[in-house]
Amino acid sequence: MTTARNPEADIAVLEATRGFSSLFWGMPVLATAHAMALTGTWPIRWLIGSLLAGHLPVLLGLWRLKTSGLDGPGWARRLRQALWLAAGAMYFSPFVAWWHLWPEQPLFGVEAIAHYGVVMGLLIALCRLAGEASTALGDSTLRREAQVGILLVAGIALICAGLWIWMNRSTRGVPLGWGATMLQLDFLVGQARAVLLLPYASTAYVMWRAKEAGFRRTVQVEEAESPGNGHD
Repeated sequence: MTTARNPEADIAVLEATRGFSSLFWGMPVLATAHAMALTGTWPIRWLIGSLLAGHLPVLLGLWRLKTSGLDGPGWARRLRQALWLAAGAMYFSPFVAWWHLWPEQPLFGVEAIAHYGVVMGLLIALCRLAGEASTALGDSTLRREAQVGILLVAGIALICAGLWIWMNRSTRGVPLGWGATMLQLDFLVGQARAVLLLPYASTAYVMWRAKEAGFRRTVQVEEAESPGNGHD
């Protein structure tokens, strides 16, 4: 006697696995696009194009998750949040290239900071999605690893925010002014790309774990339903 399988749930897990796979591959693509934008070695058109295109694997992964049929207590709400954040990150992304070329422009600086905040929110939202999917994917450890990923992304974001606030003041406590602060920040960003790109690596690991959990669950289902396993 065996427990009845739910084919719709099995298909939902498989489709969600494909979604997390797209998100996993989207992390290095997006990180590379941002690294190239911060170096400013490409022409501005190529930089903006790479930044916009870098979001496509993420949007594809989120769309696959949306159409997978996977469900949970907070799944739909967290998925909507991630989609809005991905759209916002794509909208703000050209300002990163413009700010690197013209760091003294206040508008570009504001938009670049907004972009960084939205991207950090997006990475946190992706880790929360993986945590929400842990039950359906049959991997309880995934939820804890997703929480660690959230803490790492949030911690780096807070450190960068504190650095910007500290830089906005001189050693005597007198504000440096927006232009001088943004020029110094642009210089430090070029020197500390590894730190700024670390959240992508931690999020990629969580997406990889979710993808592997889904594949493992799918293989287990197929093995359980294959002939010769003693099913009645």
